[in-house]
Amino acid sequence: QRLSLQKKSREESSGEGSGGEILANRPYSDGPGGSGQYTHKIYHVGSHIPSWFRALLPKAALQVEEESWNAYPYTRT
Repeated sequence: QRLSLQKKSREESSGEGSGGEILANRPYSDGPGGSGQYTHKIYHVGSHIPSWFRALLPKAALQVEEESWNAYPYTRT
């Protein structure tokens, strides 16, 4: 699953205002579901929105922030 997500991310990342950033990707031991992997990502979605609509939105609305805790079979996003 991780490899297909990386491939899709590369395909979607073209130019400024697109793609994503991984801010954190680390193991945790005392969190939701016990121990697992924590990730914090920001997706830049500006290039997927029509330019006339993008002009009306503040810059903060062109980003989607995701935090997830993965401790198989428990997942919280």
